[in-house]
Amino acid sequence: MIEQFKLKANYRSLSLELEAPSKLMVVADELALSRVLSNLVENALAYTDKGSVVVRLADHSSLWSIEVEDSGPGIAAEHIPRLFQRFFRIDAARSRALGGTGLGLSIVRNFVERMDGAITVESTIGKGSIFRVELPKS
Repeated sequence: MIEQFKLKANYRSLSLELEAPSKLMVVADELALSRVLSNLVENALAYTDKGSVVVRLADHSSLWSIEVEDSGPGIAAEHIPRLFQRFFRIDAARSRALGGTGLGLSIVRNFVERMDGAITVESTIGKGSIFRVELPKS
């Protein structure tokens, strides 16, 4: 799935990397997981002007984790609590220019919660963001 985004990354002179164990099998709603990953990677590529996007998949004892880390502009702490609200956009002008509606992260959160998972964000202005999804194995 990550391969489909490599062309966009290359076009924008960005590095797109996947870090995952060689034998990782995540048991989850395939469509929901695909939408979550696609949306997070698409956002990371759209808002990163230079540098890289790294997707990490990990198998922990009781859960799977997915991280999408970018070297974009970062997100101010005051915006993080509202990121997953419908129609919320930090930079409405840029979102419109990129074709964003402000629904993507809300949809991501809904899919993650339907799979009994959680999504969190860590971000530093000027350094980038990490979106982390944790899904239970049960």
